[in-house]
Amino acid sequence: MLIEWDIKYETGVKLIDSQHKRLVNLVNQLHEFIMEGKSFDALDKIFQNLIDYTIKHFSDEERLLLIYDYPDFKEHKEHHTLLTNQMQELFIQFKTGALPAASLKVKKFLLNWIVEHILTDDMRYIQYVDSDEIDSKFTDMLLDRIL
Repeated sequence: MLIEWDIKYETGVKLIDSQHKRLVNLVNQLHEFIMEGKSFDALDKIFQNLIDYTIKHFSDEERLLLIYDYPDFKEHKEHHTLLTNQMQELFIQFKTGALPAASLKVKKFLLNWIVEHILTDDMRYIQYVDSDEIDSKFTDMLLDRIL
């Protein structure tokens, strides 16, 4: 296991915390697949799942920050874009064989991305949001988007 979920990663927003836990699980699964020497197809699939879910999570988080008029929204969104681009670049390097899946670069990126982003960037917005209100308001907004 690369990352063990800890209470220190919790933002207090149930939806965001559940998405963060899912991201940690996907990162751990990718790491496990790499360490076990799984097939290229298996690694390809889990890596793509991680990218897709990350994009969904970032989109949901950005909507939340817009609702609460987070003052550092632009910077936070730019960091999301940077992280997404870096992950997609690693994925391209992996798919083309330029970057072995077991590379320390992949491991270091995944570990730093999850831990650092949650503990620094995401914890900054907590003071600007009402987690109790979010859990009902934000969930309703997401349901409207789905329906």
